[in-house]
Amino acid sequence: MKFPAVIIFCAAAVLLGGCFEGKQGPPGPAGKDGAPGIAGIAGKDGAPGKDGAPGKDGAPGKDGAAGKDGTPGKDGAPGAPGKDGTSFRVLSGKSQDTCDIDAEIMIAAYCRAPGSEVTQVPVIVPPNGARCGGDAHVVMTCAKK
Repeated sequence: MKFPAVIIFCAAAVLLGGCFEGKQGPPGPAGKDGAPGIAGIAGKDGAPGKDGAPGKDGAPGKDGAAGKDGTPGKDGAPGAPGKDGTSFRVLSGKSQDTCDIDAEIMIAAYCRAPGSEVTQVPVIVPPNGARCGGDAHVVMTCAKK
């Protein structure tokens, strides 16, 4: 018998519960945030963005390997004739000699006896001559002016 009484009491409380309400009070303070929920499904990829501005130029690269030699070029036209070069004349066999005063200058002179080395210093005879004493003969080099 207790069970049916409990059911009747609960039904009466529910039916009569709304009859005894007073004025509604102000809202209560906000409750604490709940725990974060699980992550949702990832969305689709967006459209590609616009191209960015070009970057700065990079550093210069290393020099490449040397190329192969090219084919030789054709010979050029012959050049103009050159000026006369210096010509020399050697005088020997006399104890005194001289270069041509108008066309030559004396470059060198030394004295030499037959069958031996230099034996003495020549005496210079101005303007373009030299002489040796004794049995030595003069060896002279004359250059064209």
